[in-house]
Amino acid sequence: MTRLWYAPSLILLAASAMAQPMLPAPSAAQTAPDAQAMPSAPVARMYAVHARGAIPEEIDIDNQLQPIAPLLRELPFTSFKSIAVHDKEMPWGTETLFPINAVYSMFTTPLSLNEEGMISLQAHIEMLQADGSFVKALDTVAAAAQNEALMFRGMPLGADELVVVLLVALPSEESCDSDSSNDEDAEQSETDEAQPEPGDQNESQQNEDEEDETDAAREEDTELEDDQDEEGETEGVENIDALLQSLEDIDRREQREERNQRDRIDFKGDWW
Repeated sequence: MTRLWYAPSLILLAASAMAQPMLPAPSAAQTAPDAQAMPSAPVARMYAVHARGAIPEEIDIDNQLQPIAPLLRELPFTSFKSIAVHDKEMPWGTETLFPINAVYSMFTTPLSLNEEGMISLQAHIEMLQADGSFVKALDTVAAAAQNEALMFRGMPLGADELVVVLLVALPSEESCDSDSSNDEDAEQSETDEAQPEPGDQNESQQNEDEEDETDAAREEDTELEDDQDEEGETEGVENIDALLQSLEDIDRREQREERNQRDRIDFKGDWW
């Protein structure tokens, strides 16, 4: 079943009698539901559709709009293009924004839930004017039932029309319980990971002890290598000094032998 609302001041259809009258504005009691008595906030999916074409031809429906294709086929148009699709939670008594495009925006406020599961909600669609002001293209109070769609029509898009389809539902108790259970399982898993078992603690402690021993041994080896390096450097300096001293001794010895050799030279005959 589809519930239909038109924008009376912007109706494009020739038969104005088809425009549905808007319900009176809700009272203060309706807009302030008892939070303790209310179930979980309803969730809604909004489809904003650009509808055009009136000449009989094959109907063209955007892939994003296939979930609501049966509803669109009943409208007097041949082309349906998606403008926006939004999934949002609607807290009780709080206005929720569903952006459509640069000109239009939809606002919904869930008011109450009756014994039959019908959700009463206030809905209005605002339109931006050329002077920058906003006017309400549509303003109504609707009753949304499970497995039913709310359809809003009558807003112009140039020569074409804006069609808005709203699906409203309450989260199932099983879904809520499942979400709660998943949260608890996740918390328990994090706790288990943060608190290792005793066997893991012993193994971890053993690994830490082995690492400490390895570090200590590595430090001793490093100190030993440093000592060996220092000793090696000292020995190298001493060897160099000894080599230089030996070269000096050899040089002095050669000079002394050369002088002695000159002293032993015999000159024959006159040397002058």
